[in-house]
Amino acid sequence: MNNLAKVFVFKIVATVTYRIPVARWEEALDAIRRLGTEQGESTQAVEVTGQLVDLDARIRNLKASEAALVGYAANAPKISDLLEIEGRLTDTRGEIERLTSEQAALSDKAALATLTVSFGTEVVAVTEAAAKWDPAAEVDRATAILLGFGQGLASFLILFTIVWLPILVGIGVVVAIGLVIARRLGLRRGGGLPPIDPLGPIAPSTPAPEG
Repeated sequence: MNNLAKVFVFKIVATVTYRIPVARWEEALDAIRRLGTEQGESTQAVEVTGQLVDLDARIRNLKASEAALVGYAANAPKISDLLEIEGRLTDTRGEIERLTSEQAALSDKAALATLTVSFGTEVVAVTEAAAKWDPAAEVDRATAILLGFGQGLASFLILFTIVWLPILVGIGVVVAIGLVIARRLGLRRGGGLPPIDPLGPIAPSTPAPEG
């Protein structure tokens, strides 16, 4: 029963994400471990230093291109050249903004580590139910129910035999005597009457007159 109870488990889980300074990473892990019993741990490290260096170089190059395009736009001899330079300048500035946002996100990752913790509380409903189940008490309860049913049935049979059975027998005897008397009276009254022909009397036939 205990092995079966351990299979059916209802588990309540809550997941919490923390942002922790890198310098206090181990301190935070020790504090989390003291909150309960650790079931498993997985650590994933992402190298962002190289990506930050690459992004910084690309942003510097794009800003240099931006400055050059601004200079070309100031000295553009034709409107068509100016429009082309403006289009390239817009694309360059958009790329600078995108890379700057990516750089800020990576800088945040480098400064603050992400810690995701799942807290779980197991509620073993079947085990609790098994702990409260008492086979001896169940047997006593079933025996009491069966005994009560048997006592009720016996009481009904005793009552029927002593009270209702004589009454029913007396009623049956009275009905039988009444039927016998009614049958005899019917026979006496019908003995002096002549039998009745169901077809009735037949009239004599009259001969036809001679012509």
